[in-house]
Amino acid sequence: MLSTENRKAIAYSYRINQENYSSLEEEAREKQISINILLNQIVKEHYFRQKFAKIGCVLTPKDVLRDAFDMADEKELNQKST
Repeated sequence: MLSTENRKAIAYSYRINQENYSSLEEEAREKQISINILLNQIVKEHYFRQKFAKIGCVLTPKDVLRDAFDMADEKELNQKST
């Protein structure tokens, strides 16, 4: 049994302009996934980001945070935390 058989899905159609469809098609091909899977990933990511935006959070890559803390002086960090 496929893992997607356990998920509830609906069949629905949307209109997408040709330029966006071409971009989706190219990205899906590069990732070796279907356009359907790619669209579901995009929708999931969009709503994930929206939830954080509603509470005033900004998603930041771990590498950016790691670099910022590596550059910060430990004494300065300790002063700001007290």
